[in-house]
Amino acid sequence: MEATPTTKQSIFEGLEESFQIVDQSIGELAPGQCQVGFKGKWNTAQQMEHLILSNVPVLKALHLPKSQMRHMFGELDREGENFNDLKARYIKILAEQNIIPPARFQPKQEPVETLDATRTKWEEVSQGFQEVAAKWGEEELDDYVIPHPAMGNLSVREMLFFVIFHNAHHLRQIEEIKSELLNK
Repeated sequence: MEATPTTKQSIFEGLEESFQIVDQSIGELAPGQCQVGFKGKWNTAQQMEHLILSNVPVLKALHLPKSQMRHMFGELDREGENFNDLKARYIKILAEQNIIPPARFQPKQEPVETLDATRTKWEEVSQGFQEVAAKWGEEELDDYVIPHPAMGNLSVREMLFFVIFHNAHHLRQIEEIKSELLNK
């Protein structure tokens, strides 16, 4: 992603780009390569399963009626953070607390889906984010919150920032796997 997202338009463009780049990256792998992992880390299929498992609840929350979101999640009790500050806070939390995703966001040990099925599901999630964009006004992105398991309540804007850099974080891990496959 070239520029740091700030506006609704740039955020949803960043989301679309993050989904496309991940899809392009896994599309370069042969089906069997998705099952190869290194250094005790998740393999590519597991990385993708984790991304789908973590993005779907965000997408579902964005489809809730706003009054229900407010009732379920409350309001943000602090100033909102920009993309870079939120990303830095997340990286610091990862480094200091050795965060392990809750079980509901962890991939199965043995992936059950094919690469094509995973890519189809990934595209559906990506499309879902693009479709939900029309539901949200610029100011509303700061007026509603979605809880994050490690970071607490995030404004919708912050949660969308998170999706962008979380996708990129796992893309880097996928690219590391691909690099090691090429060197074998």
